Amino acid sequence: MFLNSSTHLSLLEELKCHAENTSATLSAKDFEGLGRNISKSWQLNQKLDSGTNTPEIQKLIDRIAPWSIGHKLLGAGGGGFMFIMAGDEKAANQIRHELTTNPVNNRARFVDFSISNSGLQVTKS
Repeated sequence: MFLNSSTHLSLLEELKCHAENTSATLSAKDFEGLGRNISKSWQLNQKLDSGTNTPEIQKLIDRIAPWSIGHKLLGAGGGGFMFIMAGDEKAANQIRHELTTNPVNNRARFVDFSISNSGLQVTKS
């Protein structure tokens, strides 16, 4: 994948261990730990590809930092989603207010989701 670059291979191993740690955190229902793991995943993604975090994305992150306990880009980039985890409902409302009153662009929007207790369910509303 990275022409046997020891740096990249080491990072891929770290990503694997991180995924296992995140799984354990989810199983333990550790909300704060999940936020830390999401942020760690974002940091690892940036180490893997330094172009992941553009100045525009960092500006958005800086705006939500006071209320976010975890955030990262999802998908393959090029206009995907940012997953933002707030510490509590008040922080979530602050993030929503900050980004809806001054959106980053005219296509920016919130996408609500919920976690199923009965396995994977995909719905469209």
